Amino acid sequence: MSLKPRHFLFGIVLVLSLLAVNAQKSLADKRDFTVVNETSFIITHLYVSPHSADNWEDDVLGSDVLKPGHHVKITFSDSLDACYYDIKAIYEDGDKSIKYNVDLCNISTFRFHE
Repeated sequence: MSLKPRHFLFGIVLVLSLLAVNAQKSLADKRDFTVVNETSFIITHLYVSPHSADNWEDDVLGSDVLKPGHHVKITFSDSLDACYYDIKAIYEDGDKSIKYNVDLCNISTFRFHE
């Protein structure tokens, strides 16, 4: 049984597609996670900093806000190997929630709740 050229070509395209999908998955940082706002308040500022840092990093929301019941995906593009991070939310009324030493390498979702 011989392969026809179009079957061979289809096989090559299929293999390349599978390689591309696996490459995309491997590019994801193990610290990437989703923050869910399960409070009844709008989160106006959200900070995620390495636990060893002396200061909070930039607000990951920028000019956006995180409304109650909504979520945001946090992705990393730095070369740090740290897994433990502190997460701080500031709400529209000025109240704050801070969680220290969150192991981002072993979670996929972090929830702020009342």
